[in-house]
Amino acid sequence: MNLSKRKNVIIAVLVFLLGMAIVGVTARQENIAQKQRKVVKAQLHLNSATASLKKDLQEAATATEVLEAVAHATNGSTAELYKTMKSTYEKTKNIYSLHIAPKGVVTSVYPPVKNKMGKIDFLHDQETKEVSVYSRNKNVTIIRGPFALQEGGQGIAIQNPVFLHNKFWGFTVASIKTNDLFNDSLSSLEDSGYYYNLYKSHVNESSFEKMASSHHKLYHPVVAYFRVGASSWKLEVEKANANVISKEVMLIIILGTLLAIVISVMLYMILSYLKSQKELTRLVNVDYLTNVYNRHGFDSHSSELLKEHPEGVYTGLLIDVDNFKSVNDLYGHAIGDETLKHLAGMLKLYFGHHAIYGRNGGDEFSALIKNMNEEEVTVFLNKFIHRPFSFEYQGKEYKYSISIGYAIYPTQAKDLSELMRKADMALYSVKLRGKHGLSLSYNMFVI
Repeated sequence: MNLSKRKNVIIAVLVFLLGMAIVGVTARQENIAQKQRKVVKAQLHLNSATASLKKDLQEAATATEVLEAVAHATNGSTAELYKTMKSTYEKTKNIYSLHIAPKGVVTSVYPPVKNKMGKIDFLHDQETKEVSVYSRNKNVTIIRGPFALQEGGQGIAIQNPVFLHNKFWGFTVASIKTNDLFNDSLSSLEDSGYYYNLYKSHVNESSFEKMASSHHKLYHPVVAYFRVGASSWKLEVEKANANVISKEVMLIIILGTLLAIVISVMLYMILSYLKSQKELTRLVNVDYLTNVYNRHGFDSHSSELLKEHPEGVYTGLLIDVDNFKSVNDLYGHAIGDETLKHLAGMLKLYFGHHAIYGRNGGDEFSALIKNMNEEEVTVFLNKFIHRPFSFEYQGKEYKYSISIGYAIYPTQAKDLSELMRKADMALYSVKLRGKHGLSLSYNMFVI
């Protein structure tokens, strides 16, 4: 791969990488925006589920407070409490059973068919002792559980301590079947396409125990905390497959990548085309051997210069190598070619940006010097022709000489064609006078 093609490939690759960077930023921004929208929606569902859970738990807690109020009003009459248990049970949603436990021992349960465990002594039973003593001593409502229900499933119990005349009377308790409670509050989350985890803290502890779950991994859930009695609850909610890249983001990535590829390929093709056009233009205008303008290139650029700045002063030159045929015959065409390349190099070195120059063909070169009057250009060309014209090739030195004919525009010619024709006549006069000379029109200077 040549340097030009490598450069085009590098540019195309850089454009592709830039395009992919833009695609990446765009996809990332869209992904962030979608996640933010998901978080907002998840927060709304979280708030709704939290409010529903808290309401259901609070209703059960209120049932125990109703029983507490009756105990205060009736001085702890179990008969009146039982009547109230029945009516409260029928009015309150999600309650599995109601209990009264004077001195911590369960004496009555409603409905009675759910009293299969017998009389439990909350203050001395191994499983309930610790939290019950804490509830009594701190006078706070606690939530026990989860625990297994005899007929299957799990339950929790809201246990409210009752004090009469500043003395501990016992507990009023509402048991809740967690499946009934959570189905109402959490099923809507799954129906709406959300995963969740519900936790309850242990009494007077910061650690949480999982109470319910959608059984899916959550990556960046929104979280809400709430309290009922002495227990804290935590609900985590996240949109299903929230960590999966959305179709919209994938579409941005796929289409963006395809667009970056298309743009990069098109850019490479355009650069290659422009390079080929530039190379074609160079082949049309530049001499392949000496790498200076050919006849066409010199004429077109010189004509354009005179057309754009006709008020300027220009000197037209014709230069050829003296006895060039003899150089080819004596030393071979390789030395002849090196002679022409060396002369082209001398023109570049000495004339530089002051002139337009090119090879007409054979050993003849043309030049157009800008912005020098007759005196200045004569001095300039005399210095040039006196320079040593020699070069080394394969360890040997070769010398040659040149002849120059020149004419001045606009004093001696009205256009480029006439200018170069008069320069040619001046060069011819040099050849007639012995070569290796310099002639302005028909005025001859022999070196």
